[in-house]
Amino acid sequence: MAGRRSILIFEYLLASPGVWKDASPSMQREAASMLAAVVDDFAMLPDVRPVVLVASDAREMVESSGPFSAAAEMLSLTEDPADWLAHPDRDPRRFAATMVIAPECGGTLVSLLQQLQAGHWQSVPNLNVSSTLAEIFSDKFRTYQWLTRYGVPTPVTKAISVAEYDELRHSRGCQHLFTDGQSMPVNEGLGILKPRDGVGCDGVSFIQLAGDEFSATAEKSTAETTSVDTTAIERPWLIQQYVPGVPCSVGLIGRRGPGPATILPPAIQNLRLQNGQPVYCGGRIPCDLDLQNAILPLAEKLASAVGEFSGYLGVDIVVSRASSGELVATVIELNPRLCTSYVGYRRATDSNLAGLILREATETEIHWRAAGTEFEACGQVDFSS
Repeated sequence: MAGRRSILIFEYLLASPGVWKDASPSMQREAASMLAAVVDDFAMLPDVRPVVLVASDAREMVESSGPFSAAAEMLSLTEDPADWLAHPDRDPRRFAATMVIAPECGGTLVSLLQQLQAGHWQSVPNLNVSSTLAEIFSDKFRTYQWLTRYGVPTPVTKAISVAEYDELRHSRGCQHLFTDGQSMPVNEGLGILKPRDGVGCDGVSFIQLAGDEFSATAEKSTAETTSVDTTAIERPWLIQQYVPGVPCSVGLIGRRGPGPATILPPAIQNLRLQNGQPVYCGGRIPCDLDLQNAILPLAEKLASAVGEFSGYLGVDIVVSRASSGELVATVIELNPRLCTSYVGYRRATDSNLAGLILREATETEIHWRAAGTEFEACGQVDFSS
């Protein structure tokens, strides 16, 4: 291992003693699959040694999700990773770069990025989006404002109070319309309720809301996009116009300098309803060609709006058919972190995506396999013809 560059990598849930125990088994498996995937890819780079922070009581589970390369070094933690990073005896110069996988809710991701991108750790390149971008995209209403400002198609969204949320759930709830295991509804006249500060499908539910009722809220929502919003505490929930269509996603990898981001092949998402709420079950890479043709111009526009960035940015999209018959792509959310789809992407190519994240000269082009790749949220991957 002489001469290898050490890259510090950790997944917050698995690196935090006590935190990972409170997570559901499915969340633990999803976190472990992402961590194992990216660590394995970095370990395959010829001069890189991943150094992985893992909570001491989670180490056995993390190791069982590997196998981790012998090139990877594991450090067991008995303290929160933020405390480990802040220790006065810690020498950041030991590392050539850092990368964190963390949920954007509760300020967790932003706080860790601020720590890694400033002060004690500022001199070490960080392989994540900037804390400034993460702060915007972690707030789903600010994300809506940002998308609208840059002319990126996104559903009308309004921030609402807890009282408004409770009233809508009580008077407009429509769980009875759906059956467990079904795909996303194709119904018109639906709205989405979701937390402003949330991750993925957590807390997302449907309500019955006619199109004209949403039109009545559009004027006020448009006014809100032009002002500085400081009411996340007063209005912690969002109501959003539901867009029936095919749920898809696309990953962007930043260039760590001037130039466009790399746009990965669009994927189709496998979303199923459970108790009337969507559950992410994985996906397939790539999606059908007609869906790709609708998504890629939107992804290019989004990449141009984001500008220069490092790391991985996930984009949730719905492709629907307009009255003209044309397929139209709409951005639903932006995820300023590594996403589960990375597990599928790395298996869909013979190239090393970690080299692209690190911007190694040998990994500036990606060669994608002809066969499709299906993946589950837990990390299991299948290849299709």
